[in-house]
Amino acid sequence: VRAGLPPTGRATFQAAVPPPYIRRSSTTRRHYTTVRVSPPAEDSSVVGVRNAATRVRRLLRFAQRHRLSPFRRHLSSPPFPSRGPLPETRARVSSAAMAPWSTPEDLRKFQQYLVAGGAAGMVARTAIAPIERVKILFQISNAAQQHSYWAVLGDILKREGVSAFWKGNSAAIVRVVPYMSITFVGFEEYRKVFRERLPRARTELVNLLGGSAAGLTAVTLTFPLDVVRARLALQQHGALATHYHGIVDCLRKTAAHEGASALYKGIGPAMLGVAPYAGIKFAAYEMGKTAAGQMLGCSEEGLPAQVRVGCGAAAGLVAQTAVYPADVVRRRMQTHFGRNDPPYSSTFQALVRIAREEGVRKGLYRGLTLNYIKTLPNVAIYMSLYDYLKKQLASGGLSWPSSGAL
Repeated sequence: VRAGLPPTGRATFQAAVPPPYIRRSSTTRRHYTTVRVSPPAEDSSVVGVRNAATRVRRLLRFAQRHRLSPFRRHLSSPPFPSRGPLPETRARVSSAAMAPWSTPEDLRKFQQYLVAGGAAGMVARTAIAPIERVKILFQISNAAQQHSYWAVLGDILKREGVSAFWKGNSAAIVRVVPYMSITFVGFEEYRKVFRERLPRARTELVNLLGGSAAGLTAVTLTFPLDVVRARLALQQHGALATHYHGIVDCLRKTAAHEGASALYKGIGPAMLGVAPYAGIKFAAYEMGKTAAGQMLGCSEEGLPAQVRVGCGAAAGLVAQTAVYPADVVRRRMQTHFGRNDPPYSSTFQALVRIAREEGVRKGLYRGLTLNYIKTLPNVAIYMSLYDYLKKQLASGGLSWPSSGAL
């Protein structure tokens, strides 16, 4: 036995009690002995990967068993055998929950959501780019370096010129187009699934869950581009003025100097913030449209442009106030490269450290007023513009909206 053992293994012998069917037999009196061989110690990284794979398999089985995924049909093949109801019960499940784009009509709507969401996000992001640049610089500055918004704006204008207000906007557009497309498509599809799975839930809860799930999906898929956008926007005349030369160069240098994990640095607070933010934003916007339609005595489709804009602005303000500290922590973690102070080890540690060293109002809520100024036009533009583009694409044509047609 010893010759066949692994180098670091150990063998122990233990007498085993025969099973009941052997103990009851009058002809069998053989004594069984088991040999237990302890495997060699494994590397912790291997154990971690195996445990992660096990958790993923369990999660997928759970999702399949409870039909929580709109892509459930892809989970029916081995090694995930079906544990759901019988075939005749499965046949009663609607096609919307089985596959999000099971018909040509569904695929056409998906394409409309994709185009409308991307275009709305691009227009809105370009319009508020100067405010976003000032906000990022204000967020990452220490308390001792803090200046007024107008001082930061004047400093950028004096050092770099008017075009500097759109520095990093190309990276932002590259991120915003897929981000907003995924967000709006995800919201339409996820709320369809939640409405199917939770038939007794209130519409507000369905919109909240759908928006949260869509936001998490979008931020996970596009987060490296958000890191690039923040770092390009941070560059000024100084130490980091020529550190990055475009989107691809920033991606390459960040991965080479800090590791590929740096492209997802700060995703913890980002996910912590985007789930409630997207959920509250979509739920508040839909609630606002419903309430406005009841007050004005018209359908949601017939709401005037200014009402839709107001609903979007109010929804954005409420959502931003709730999650702004997570946004500050995310920016600090993303742009820490090149700073002299110690790095943040985790999202919670960064949250506590900023609050302790700089205070809650001046640290975690720094730049909130400027963020309100940015949020009002941003959310108002892309939410109302998305509704308009979606309606126009569905009708088969686009035209410049009048004041009451948006």
